[in-house]
Amino acid sequence: MLVMLSMQMARNTTIERPGLVGLAVATRLLAGVTVAYGIILGLGIVGATRDVLLIQAAMPTAVFTTLMATEFNAHPRFVTSVVLATTVLSLITVTALLAVLPGAAHLTWRSDPPRFCF
Repeated sequence: MLVMLSMQMARNTTIERPGLVGLAVATRLLAGVTVAYGIILGLGIVGATRDVLLIQAAMPTAVFTTLMATEFNAHPRFVTSVVLATTVLSLITVTALLAVLPGAAHLTWRSDPPRFCF
């Protein structure tokens, strides 16, 4: 999948339809988290589960969408532009979300190894 994304990026020297790419990025990274937060509040989910679901909602568009768009000739250049833009911008949005979430500190890697009980 990453090879296909790289091939599409090599062919795609400019962003195709920058206005629509911006709309897709805003929808994926901002509206997606906002909708997920509303659903989480409605369902009453709290704690680490809430934090994990919000972080998952903030993830960028999957590379798999480029593969499918290429396979079915469904605007692969546009889809590649969206995947690339959401991946780059998610570095900022996911970092900001981790800084804001109160329980996100518990989701980080700890230095002590996990203990197994058998």
